Amino acid sequence: MDGPELLHGFKIMFGPKAHCSSFLKDWADHMYENKTMYTTQHSVDPFFYAKVLYAINSALQTHWKSCSSAEDQLSVNDRVL
Repeated sequence: MDGPELLHGFKIMFGPKAHCSSFLKDWADHMYENKTMYTTQHSVDPFFYAKVLYAINSALQTHWKSCSSAEDQLSVNDRVL
């Protein structure tokens, strides 16, 4: 599964307007637009991609935890995304 297929899957699961779908699309766009910078950073630090993915995962997990514990939509912590 490549990047566009993964984003499409998120849009199907969570809806195209869901904060997590937009968050992942924004990250994917940022990575594609800055591919040279990401490649350079990875050549300097072999753990760079892992660090980026960890940051993305941490933000998503915090958001989803907020979704599962919030009493209503207005109480969900969307700022972490």
